[in-house]
Amino acid sequence: MASCRYVECLQARRAALGNSDALTLISLNNLGTLLYELGRLPEAETLLAEAFASRRREHGALAPETLRSLHKLGVCIRAKGDYAQSVSHLTQALAGRRQALGDTHEETLRTMNDLGSAIYDRGFFLGSSKSLRADLDAALALYREALVTSRKRLGDAHPVTLVSMNNLGNCLHARGLAQAKFIPGECR
Repeated sequence: MASCRYVECLQARRAALGNSDALTLISLNNLGTLLYELGRLPEAETLLAEAFASRRREHGALAPETLRSLHKLGVCIRAKGDYAQSVSHLTQALAGRRQALGDTHEETLRTMNDLGSAIYDRGFFLGSSKSLRADLDAALALYREALVTSRKRLGDAHPVTLVSMNNLGNCLHARGLAQAKFIPGECR
């Protein structure tokens, strides 16, 4: 079982290399990611938070590994339903990725989509009708930017572009902005 191997590897790396070694932090992040994928969210959050804190301390706030851990932590927290905290983490991750990687990097675009989704969820699950509209507008802006940029940088058939298209369509529908008449070819 994968989780057993990850636990075994993490324990061995902690013992041999220490808690702050880059390989230990990879194991920690991998186990946290697996637990997230298995739906074991509280355990995943604990490990991902530890990986993020250690990577930030060891590599700095703008290191790709640090930003990857922060992003994954934000996504995990969103899955737990803590939308405000998720938005906070993903906002930090997006700002860091824009600064470190640029606005058109694939990882920046992924974070843009995930932040849009956290804002969208926050509006639906926590907001009043006024804050729902504001959150949907904020999510729309992120989805539009992600779609325009990913089309230019990655092409129409890239998975990030397709996620952006789908997210934008969902948000437009939720906002009541869906086209009354669908005309193929006029969707750009």
